[in-house]
Amino acid sequence: MLKQKRLSWSFVLIVIIPSVFSIIYFGLIASDRYVSSSSYVIRSPQKTASAGGLSAFLQSSGFARSTDDAYVVNDFMMSRDAVAKLQKELDLKKIYTHAHIDFLSKFDGMGLDNTMENLYKYYQDRVKVTMESTSSISTLEVRAYSAEEAYKINNKLLNMAEDLVNGLNARGRQDLIRTSATEVVVAQKRVEAISAELVKFRSKNQIFDLEKQATIDLQLVSKLQDQLILVQTQIAQVQLVTPENPQISILKEREKNLENQISKIKGQMLGNGNSSYNNKSIEYERLMVAKEVAVKQLAGAMATLEQNKNEAERKQLYLERIAQPNMADAAIEPKRFKNIISTILISLILWGIYSLLAAGVREHQG
Repeated sequence: MLKQKRLSWSFVLIVIIPSVFSIIYFGLIASDRYVSSSSYVIRSPQKTASAGGLSAFLQSSGFARSTDDAYVVNDFMMSRDAVAKLQKELDLKKIYTHAHIDFLSKFDGMGLDNTMENLYKYYQDRVKVTMESTSSISTLEVRAYSAEEAYKINNKLLNMAEDLVNGLNARGRQDLIRTSATEVVVAQKRVEAISAELVKFRSKNQIFDLEKQATIDLQLVSKLQDQLILVQTQIAQVQLVTPENPQISILKEREKNLENQISKIKGQMLGNGNSSYNNKSIEYERLMVAKEVAVKQLAGAMATLEQNKNEAERKQLYLERIAQPNMADAAIEPKRFKNIISTILISLILWGIYSLLAAGVREHQG
């Protein structure tokens, strides 16, 4: 009789009480929970190896999955930063502490811990992100105690994820082109500095293009030499016919002038003085070579910058919403009947285990 009484009390404690509590709570007290679901994929224009299904569709559109970045976005959605932003913009604590929410379901229902850390733990039980490995499609599920609030949280999380992706794009683009943009600026300044030196050189020497000026002077020397030869021929002919002809002195004076002009031009071109082309060409050639090198460096830097810009565009990430957040028209949680049955079955299993252990102890004692 005592054993039967003990058995009855163990059955009451392990099976009856939990089952009654489960029936009362899930049947009468537990608040309805609404679930808002959405799905998205992180993709990039960068092409990858061929694949099937949705992956093939994305690649045929010029886009490829970006699985690593999807993990970054999904981790952000489940992070403390996401909770802090939701609290700031939507007042997450207020959403989960409405009066109509039962005390076991609401945030800090007992009024003991209203901290952000506790809110973060509570949030992890209400928000779930899963990713399908083959297609890299992520599914976001948000649970709240009104359909509108579940929708608002889901949509806000997607907006925050899009902002995160845009931020990653901006930082990646900035990091990729910063160095090449700096090289372009440096090359531009170098070209400008050398061009300024060339301007000073030309102003100081009154020569725009030393090579062209030297060519003009060579042509002039050639013409003067032709004239000199002609004059010398005339002098020889006149001296041969009429040695005392007064035209001889005039022709010789002209000969002397032509020789002086030729000598002066040659001296200006090939002399050792600072004003000679020979000495000026050293500085001029240095400046021209330096400018040519600087222009080539600028062209190379600009080409690299353009290439890096194209690379940055190729590595841009996009959060593509496949299914928009839904506003549920009926609560699908808690699964009341399933939870009640599960409680009864678990209680019976535990009571059975307890009964076997108790019987074993009694046999051992007997």
